[in-house]
Amino acid sequence: MKKIYIIIFINIFIIVYQINAQINTIEIYGAKSNGLGQVTSVYNDINSSYGNQAGLAYLNGMSINLGYENRYQIFELSALNFAIAKRFNKYGTFGMVMKRFGFSQFNDFMTGIAYAKKLSNSFSIGIQFDYFNTTITGYGNKSTFSFETGLMYILSNKITIGVHATNPFPISFIDNQDIPTIINAGIKYKISRYLNIYGEFEKHINFNFYLKTGIEYSPINVFTLYFGFRNDFQNSSDYSLGFKYKFNDKINIELSTLYNLTLGLSPTIGFNYNL
Repeated sequence: MKKIYIIIFINIFIIVYQINAQINTIEIYGAKSNGLGQVTSVYNDINSSYGNQAGLAYLNGMSINLGYENRYQIFELSALNFAIAKRFNKYGTFGMVMKRFGFSQFNDFMTGIAYAKKLSNSFSIGIQFDYFNTTITGYGNKSTFSFETGLMYILSNKITIGVHATNPFPISFIDNQDIPTIINAGIKYKISRYLNIYGEFEKHINFNFYLKTGIEYSPINVFTLYFGFRNDFQNSSDYSLGFKYKFNDKINIELSTLYNLTLGLSPTIGFNYNL
């Protein structure tokens, strides 16, 4: 029965990976991203740890993020994320990220060490070295290393542009499948102090591209609403919404959900602590 149980969830993993183009990657981006259609490349806060490390260069002090996602409301597909980063003035920003996806019998784990630095007041670069491990009870585990890198350019006080590449050089991992190369290019447009609009293009090598959009609306200082949409124009469409509540300047909480037309809801909670 134990082996049957494992086989069933291996098949679920395969279906989820095929629909979301996630073979041998851990695409966990946190509650903010999930509320904004999984836009990842143009944040300049701790959420940059999950999508474009160049944004970490704009941190002030230290920031910590912790999140949990109940993907498609299946406990065995739960996702955990943790990130911590600290800026050391002229030396740049150093950070660490950890992600885990799955359950005790079948799970993916990733951890990375990041570095980001401003090259000017408007331009920054970032890089992260990653370690991947996949474990299947009864079948063993396999590990490998890779890296990701990104750029961020603040074109004006209204427009921010970000470009990021995950695993720029494909690395063979499980069953001769590569950890895919993923390219993200995004833009953030600040319409007013209350409203930001996001757009992003994402391309997986060997998979169709994604187009993502997001709206961030802050009617009052302590409360922010998220809306988003993601589509690959082939077999997957996702709608998202969420909110952030600031308890004070140091602590805020984010709740969001991503709705896939095929697989259903993926509620997410995130906690941020800023020093």
